[in-house]
Amino acid sequence: MRRTRRNHGRTVKAQVALAAVKGAKTVAELAEQLHVHPIQIIEWEQHLMAGAVDVFGGQKPPSEAPDLSLLAVSAQRHAFQ
Repeated sequence: MRRTRRNHGRTVKAQVALAAVKGAKTVAELAEQLHVHPIQIIEWEQHLMAGAVDVFGGQKPPSEAPDLSLLAVSAQRHAFQ
């Protein structure tokens, strides 16, 4: 029997991404607790970090490249061993 595809709402994605950014639990622990694939959590976290600029400053100029240093740190922290 096939399992139906789950669609997570914005609120759930934001809460999971914030939990990943806080770092209180590892991505693997969050994935196990919430029954979500770890890669999905990392993608939500990266999406949150990329869009955080809009929260405080509106739209960023098109010439401004996103700060990838935060994404690199996040990816290193969540690397699977």
